Amino acid sequence: RTLVDDGRFPADTGLHHYALRDRRIRTSWWGPLPPDGSIDPRVGDWLDWLTAQVPGAVVFADSPAAYPYLAAMTNPLVTRVAGVHLNHLTAPERGQDPALAAMTPRFAERFADQQGAFDALVVLTETQAGDLRTRFGPDTPPVVIPHAVHPPAAHMRAASAGAGHTHGG
Repeated sequence: RTLVDDGRFPADTGLHHYALRDRRIRTSWWGPLPPDGSIDPRVGDWLDWLTAQVPGAVVFADSPAAYPYLAAMTNPLVTRVAGVHLNHLTAPERGQDPALAAMTPRFAERFADQQGAFDALVVLTETQAGDLRTRFGPDTPPVVIPHAVHPPAAHMRAASAGAGHTHGG
């Protein structure tokens, strides 16, 4: 919705939130897969079919699990956007640029080879956008949309840590 509200997409842009639990897929697509097959092309085909009915559609994946579905889409009239909540990097080697540290295996499998399929990558910070450009090149299309709530001030975090507070406990 933010992309429409700030004028990056037209006001009449159709939005549909897809999640794995969303089973509105033609039943013929749920047949057995070949042993080395993937469901990603089937879901991508369904998304192409769905969005062909909405001129100027934008499909937004907010989970690495959904990235391959968007990457499998072939409709050139659809804008594909991936929400990247964090860069999923491991600790850098000594002297290595942190932006070039190894990605976690699952994120690498779902994102690294497919990031070029997206028209925009929505990230939370300018630092994260810069890290993605460092890793994938200057044509990487990050759009920064920060969280609506600012993190607590440093002195509040320090006081909380000193008081022995835990989160979620």
